[in-house]
Amino acid sequence: MSADSKKSTSNGGENPLISEEQQEKIDEVRRLVGPLPDKLSIYCSDASISRYLKARNWNVKKATKMLKDTLKWRLEYKPEEIRWDEVAREAETGKIYRSKYADKHGRPVLVMRPSCQNSKSTKAQIRYLVYCLENAIMNLPQHQEEMVWLIDFHGYNLSNISVMSTRETAHVLQDYYPERLGVAILYNPPKFFEPFWTIEEDRRQRDNERGRETATETETASEKKKKKTKEEEEEDRRTKKKKKNEEEEANVYLR
Repeated sequence: MSADSKKSTSNGGENPLISEEQQEKIDEVRRLVGPLPDKLSIYCSDASISRYLKARNWNVKKATKMLKDTLKWRLEYKPEEIRWDEVAREAETGKIYRSKYADKHGRPVLVMRPSCQNSKSTKAQIRYLVYCLENAIMNLPQHQEEMVWLIDFHGYNLSNISVMSTRETAHVLQDYYPERLGVAILYNPPKFFEPFWTIEEDRRQRDNERGRETATETETASEKKKKKTKEEEEEDRRTKKKKKNEEEEANVYLR
């Protein structure tokens, strides 16, 4: 099962909001990554590269490294080759599944129920998580890059927490599936989660501020480039006019 090979166009659609400056960075990342075999090149669409750049605040060097690490991981882990019989045991309690419904933007909804954990194997849990993520991505509508998570904490308690699994889950999601989460809905979260809301809100505000700064810088750079181009065109017109006048004067003198 390949998340992108089934509908590479869904992850490769042009984003009309991408500026000229951002497109140049996307092209630069693709150049730095270099030629790839067909099975990996589908993960280097404009939309896909854009997600990595967004995750690294449009820093080309950092985004390139992140994308290269993902491509290496995909070659080794082979997420597209995970089959149902490998993860069926993990799915027995319905701890993660893709809902048959989508949100108003057409984004698939992954339902997660932490209290239904039925395995102590971090490796098996991550394998199943990746299977579900690939399945959700494969069902994204055209030009959509994000999904929705509905996390149901009913029956959840501290005994359900596994530091190792939590750490590995965060690693996989952040490093190999950047900017895939459109919105997370937490249903009936436990009280001890409350301190994290403030931390997350502060992080979002910082990200929004950085995003606005990046957008402003990009817009300013684009305006400067356009201004420079106009000035160069004007200079070319003046030069041609001057040359033409000199030629006319020379012709008059020769006659």
